[in-house]
Amino acid sequence: KKKHIMKIVKTKHRMATLTFPIKDRSALMALKMDKVVAGFINGFGGKPEKNDKSWEITALRELYEETGKGMLGYEKDLVFCARMTFYFYRKKNPSFEVLIYTLHKWIGKPTSTIEMKNPRWHSFKNKKDREKIYSKMMPQNGQFMDLVVNGLLKWFKQRTVGFQIKEKAVLCSKISPTDKNHLGTISN
Repeated sequence: KKKHIMKIVKTKHRMATLTFPIKDRSALMALKMDKVVAGFINGFGGKPEKNDKSWEITALRELYEETGKGMLGYEKDLVFCARMTFYFYRKKNPSFEVLIYTLHKWIGKPTSTIEMKNPRWHSFKNKKDREKIYSKMMPQNGQFMDLVVNGLLKWFKQRTVGFQIKEKAVLCSKISPTDKNHLGTISN
């Protein structure tokens, strides 16, 4: 597998990763305890650190840290799904972008951390389960999670979603399907 090296350049927005471990049409997620998505269940991810050499390493390091050093994955087992671009309300330029991955093989078990509470498997097998999960997720995540769990995101058409967080911050996101140039530049 070709390694993707990050270039550090100045941009007007930040980039991050988001990883969803997947097994038996279920996704491992936990309650996010801080930042913009606090109070929603989500996958595991965050911004790159100085020593991260690729987006895949960032994704796996964040998974390891946010599962209480309980889950260890390998680059060869990560699957890139999509790029999600967030725009703060009424701004032309993106505020941040998130590279979304799935992971189907790993070692270990997750535990709660200060950042991510009560990690557990969420089933996407039937409509009732999906609706319950979507009500606990950020609205744009519910737009594509069923496709992520079933490995179908590559057929997903680009879509823009508007939603509100914490009664004040209104965001819009653009969800793009996979492409060969998903690994762009980042700013620290």
